[in-house]
Amino acid sequence: MTTDQQELLRAVLHVFLDRIPEKLAEQEAEKFAGDKLNDVHFAWAGGVERGQPHYYRLLGPRLPAEYDNTQRDVNHIHTVRCDPEGDFGDDVLARHLDDFHS
Repeated sequence: MTTDQQELLRAVLHVFLDRIPEKLAEQEAEKFAGDKLNDVHFAWAGGVERGQPHYYRLLGPRLPAEYDNTQRDVNHIHTVRCDPEGDFGDDVLARHLDDFHS
């Protein structure tokens, strides 16, 4: 990606990150800092004009993020962002015990 494209991709990532508490957003942004951004891919489907259904997805090692605006005459948005390594079924207590009490 060019430098301009990387900056646009970072701006899109921050649309998701700026919705969470600042300290957590900073931790999450670190996952995509510097060269780590090279592992993030962007995909677009749909129109590019206002009022046309559209969808995009960001995909990387620690990231699926999606924006979907295809329903109800393009008047109903869904978004999702998660970290596959830490969101679903993460056993925080077990990790803490392993890290600090083994």
